[in-house]
Amino acid sequence: EESGFEPCITSESVGMTAPLEAKYVLAKLYVEIGDPDAARETLAELLEDASVEIRNKAQALMNELNA
Repeated sequence: EESGFEPCITSESVGMTAPLEAKYVLAKLYVEIGDPDAARETLAELLEDASVEIRNKAQALMNELNA
């Protein structure tokens, strides 16, 4: 049965070529599964590469993690 998630994102597919929005979703998944370090690493990459809109969302999530 479908869980509502998009097709599985493997770590191999999340490189510089992955859509930045997918990277943000991945960071949120890391938070949900209790891996804040991986989330921070993913967010840090986003903060370097992303558009303003995604960068703002990534920064907000990073702030939550560091709170």
